[in-house]
Amino acid sequence: MATRRSCDRCYKKKERCTFEPHTGKCTQCVQSNSPCTSLRSRNRPGRKPKATAFGKYGSLHVWDAAGGSNTQSHKLDACPTPSSTSSLTSSQKSPDEIDNEAESSRTFEGGELVPGPRHYQREEGFSVLWRRELGISLEQLYDLQNSSLEFFYATNDIFMLGPGFADQFLTTLRQCYEFAPGFLRDTYQAMFTALIWARHQATSFDQVDISRGALSLRRLRTFSVCNLRDAVAAVSLGPTLAAFDVLTRCVGSVIILRHSLSMVQAWYPTLSNSPGLDPIIIAPIFWDTAHCLILREIPIIRYLVRDPHTVDRVAGMCTTLLPILYDLCVASNKLRRSGEVQHVRTIREVENKIIAWRPDFGPELHRSFSKREILAMTAQASMYRAAALLTIHRLFNLIGTADDIAKAYATEIVAKLHEHLVSLGQEEKLQHTALPMFLAALELPNLAQETWTRLSLLKAPSICLKKLAAVVEFVWEQRSSGFSGSLFDLLEAGPEFVVIP
Repeated sequence: MATRRSCDRCYKKKERCTFEPHTGKCTQCVQSNSPCTSLRSRNRPGRKPKATAFGKYGSLHVWDAAGGSNTQSHKLDACPTPSSTSSLTSSQKSPDEIDNEAESSRTFEGGELVPGPRHYQREEGFSVLWRRELGISLEQLYDLQNSSLEFFYATNDIFMLGPGFADQFLTTLRQCYEFAPGFLRDTYQAMFTALIWARHQATSFDQVDISRGALSLRRLRTFSVCNLRDAVAAVSLGPTLAAFDVLTRCVGSVIILRHSLSMVQAWYPTLSNSPGLDPIIIAPIFWDTAHCLILREIPIIRYLVRDPHTVDRVAGMCTTLLPILYDLCVASNKLRRSGEVQHVRTIREVENKIIAWRPDFGPELHRSFSKREILAMTAQASMYRAAALLTIHRLFNLIGTADDIAKAYATEIVAKLHEHLVSLGQEEKLQHTALPMFLAALELPNLAQETWTRLSLLKAPSICLKKLAAVVEFVWEQRSSGFSGSLFDLLEAGPEFVVIP
């Protein structure tokens, strides 16, 4: 009979983990009233199997026989033909996409930028595009996403609030790659394999290139930023590796993220002056700020507002909120360490700024993004504003004190999410709102599990969301047991987790 592996708590504390017959918790977790979970990554026993490719040019193992039998295998030319990068037909598009068909972005053909479709069918897009290129290898598919904007968005949509961000994001990544191709290619390829597994389930976890990711991480550890080109390479490499870790292990993501931001901290004022670098700079700053908001730490970089109308692929319209959240993190950290009254006053001043804050709707917004994308960014901004106010409330009110106000903020967060989803359809999701929903779940008992599934496009189970769910369970067990201390102290004492925006 197979033995049951130790739970996460006993594994972390190096304690003997014993289970009574027919019980769901080990004896140590029962005695400490802790959640008993086994969410850490399981090491595969034995040697790593040798990957075998089937069919002409390999990679037929990605699809079933029926799907591949009617597809003509062919090699990928150096430059994709127009047919290989064409958009989906109008019958496959949603009404919003048809309405916005006149709006166009750009695709790469023959090394030149040419007009092309920008709004793509989210769920069918990757399947249709990949089946079209069935006869080529994963290496060639990786190269295809660099030349086809359509395929790039279908592959990387989890990193964007909508397809309107794909053009600039791809352009920036290509420019970064030109700065340091040998430095970045392994990282980009490793991320590609992780995406086709976690996002699309088009291959198995065994095909995720962990070795390339590990090699890139070693390079990051020994890398020194000596000039602006080095800074661009580092700010592209580090957050990509952090995201790779979230998808595959979810253990050291924040350490990787903050290390890479610290490497470019001195260069940030110069980097922030270039709008073309926004797609790789704003998102990691947003992630780090979200992490520090929960753990009462100080973000590495305070975002500099160059243009109040700037919107980001991950932060959306929250760019002007970022400096305010940074100030909140600093004051929260100082209050935690000293408890001096002056920090209370600072936090109250920040609270007034957040109450007065509203996202900026720039004149170019409606010309650059679809109605669906603008609605998503608006809902996200409202949720983060409520989450920031909820955070401040819990800084001053222990659990059991003014819980009704905390519940009101949490209810507002959930209501904004549901309002957005109902307006767009049952299958719609709202990415990059995990932090507000996590805070809401800590205040609203028995938040529907379905709500969590509407935050991510991943088809593979999200390790990160599983860990957040374990923390929510832990907090409610403590609250039910009569805990009446600081919510943030409780989070530090609970299971390990990674905060994602």
